[in-house]
Amino acid sequence: METKIDFELSAEMKTILEERLQEDESTYLTGEESIKQLNEKYGL
Repeated sequence: METKIDFELSAEMKTILEERLQEDESTYLTGEESIKQLNEKYGL
């Protein structure tokens, strides 16, 4: 049985996402690359 969880973005989350949309696409990182870098930096 699948449980549906409603999730609402906070104003801070929306601001961060909007800032990301404005970033230069030539320096864009994929989600996978971003996670890889975080793992390397913080040992996650």
